[in-house]
Amino acid sequence: MKRAKQIAVTLLVLLSILPTAGCWETAEPGMVKVQTIWDKPTAVIRGQGIWTITTIGDDYYEVSTKTFTHPLPVSGSTKDNAAVKLDISVTAHTINEDWAILKQVDKFGASDPADRAGRILSILDGMVSTKVKEAIVMHDAYQMLIEQQAIQKNVEEAIRSVAKDQLFLEIESVQITGRPYFQEQEIEAAASRVVAAVKKKQAAQAEYEAEEIAQKRKQLEAATFARSPQTLELEKMDRQIKIAEAWAKHSGSLIFGAQGMQTLLGKE
Repeated sequence: MKRAKQIAVTLLVLLSILPTAGCWETAEPGMVKVQTIWDKPTAVIRGQGIWTITTIGDDYYEVSTKTFTHPLPVSGSTKDNAAVKLDISVTAHTINEDWAILKQVDKFGASDPADRAGRILSILDGMVSTKVKEAIVMHDAYQMLIEQQAIQKNVEEAIRSVAKDQLFLEIESVQITGRPYFQEQEIEAAASRVVAAVKKKQAAQAEYEAEEIAQKRKQLEAATFARSPQTLELEKMDRQIKIAEAWAKHSGSLIFGAQGMQTLLGKE
């Protein structure tokens, strides 16, 4: 009787250790499956599928590696104390490597995908919100409207490595969607006027610099031709060749005069 009990206990132990069945596990495109044994992630199963040996305590859970876009509003104060809200959009995906997937599941849980995603996004929100607020306070209100591209880039670079190490996410982009919303409309109107004035000044400066460059070029050419009549003759010949080539390619109506020549040379 005693021996029979020992045999029974031995069989129970063996049943708890040895495989009890096998199955073919596959994953949908953009998804992987993670095998866990007693809630510990052990293997990643990809699209083609593998034959797995089912043991006591194992389970299989899906993990998405698809790109997702996560929106969040962030409120802060500018350098000149203007309250502002930015709508931020973060695009990312789970790093599609076994080590990252296993660590993400181990850290944030396997059994409930929605709960796991909620935990990850909650931490991501905190990361992004902190960096955006730090960027906002470095700019005056009008600068917020001018430097949006720079703010996006700075925030993206600031969270990229942290998201990889802590959330096992690859950040694809961080974008400000729409215009910054200032709590006081007067501030937004004033900031917009400043931006318009700055852009007008920049356009005028660019036009002035272009004209200055053109004048310097003309002066340089004049000085060159004065020193070297041969260079002037070569320049004239080059222009004649271009005119002849343009006439050779022309197949439409002929338009004489200076305007016609400009049209023919593609300088309308």
